[in-house]
Parts: sequence; C-alpha cells; structure tokens
Amino acid sequence: AVARSVRLAKCWCHAHMFSNHLPPQLIELLVIYGFTERGASPHGVPATHVQGFARFLQLLFQYDWEGSPLVVDVDDGDDKIDSAAVESAWSKRKNDSAAMFVITNYDLNSVWTQGHPSVHVLSKIKSFARASAETLIAYLDCSNIRHDNPAVGNNSGLKALFQTPTNRFDVLIHLRDEMIPAGADAVNYSYKKATAAISAGPLA
Repeated sequence: AVARSVRLAKCWCHAHMFSNHLPPQLIELLVIYGFTERGASPHGVPATHVQGFARFLQLLFQYDWEGSPLVVDVDDGDDKIDSAAVESAWSKRKNDSAAMFVITNYDLNSVWTQGHPSVHVLSKIKSFARASAETLIAYLDCSNIRHDNPAVGNNSGLKALFQTPTNRFDVLIHLRDEMIPAGADAVNYSYKKATAAISAGPLA
C-alpha cells in the first residue's frame, strides 16, 4: 500500500506542477509518515493506497508547518529520535526560506527541504491539498462533490484530482499527440488512441 500511495502522491504533485517544489524523496517521506505509528495516530495505519493518499493530502494542509518540524520515524519506533537533537536542528533552520522542515532519524538536517518550498508555494499546495482531500473523501463517501474546489474545477470523479483547471492559466500550449512519447500515461486520455498516434508518428 505504501508504494502505491507514493505513486498517487507523486502523480498528484506532478499534475499540479508542484514537482519542482516537493522533491520525490520528500514526497516519499510525507507518505511514509502516514504509515508510521506517530503519523497514523489516532486512526491506525492506512489499509489501502487510497487511504494512504488521503492521509498524504490531509498532512499537507493540516500540519502546522510554521510551528514545528515533522519528524518521520523511518524505523517506526525501533530507533527513537532524540528530542533535543530535533530542537537543535529546528532552531538552526528557523531563518531558512523553506516553509517545511522534515527530518528523520537518519537525517537531522532536513536536506530535502532546504530552500523549498517557499511560504507562498506551500500556501498554494495546502489549498490544492485541502480541495483534493475534500473531493476524494466525498467521492469515497458517495456524497455530493463540490464543483468549486480550486484544485478540481468543474470536473467530477477521481480523475479530477489529477487535472488542474485550465482557467487558472494565461497561456496554453497545445502539443501534437503524436509528438508526446508518454501520451498513453495521461489521466484523461484513451490508451489505444495514444499508442496508435505514437505508432503512426515520427517517434514510431
């Protein structure tokens, strides 16, 4: 479930163009946190990858990033992190421009959050994460899905979680289908149509 949750989380970050602000290793740590004893409390460890993805989204917008560091116990209790060491590392990074501080028992310097994301970008990430979490939970609960969420626009269903509304941009660049090698991986695209276009194009 952890690996699949990571794939969903990375897909979500990439779809909304947060990949440059949240390194792959950082995304993995944020997902893993939800599967640790500390991060899963009081709900218990996620049983499915969808639950793991939902915990990832909730962590992004619910955690007090400005007030405290996120401690990911990779060994899940086998090697407790010294609170004094955490406080020391946290105090050294308070003047950093990065808005997140994530450490593990193997990395007290938070190498993956040095310089990014900024406060402004984190605010946007939290907004998208909140909207996506609400949509995902509403979908799973079979309740009415809000159609004014900034992260999903007027779309509905789970695909909408991975599609940024085009009305948020000033310029759109349309690419020829046959020139996109990974077109078959698009969330909102027919697999057969994409592979046929690639096979018939110059990249065949």
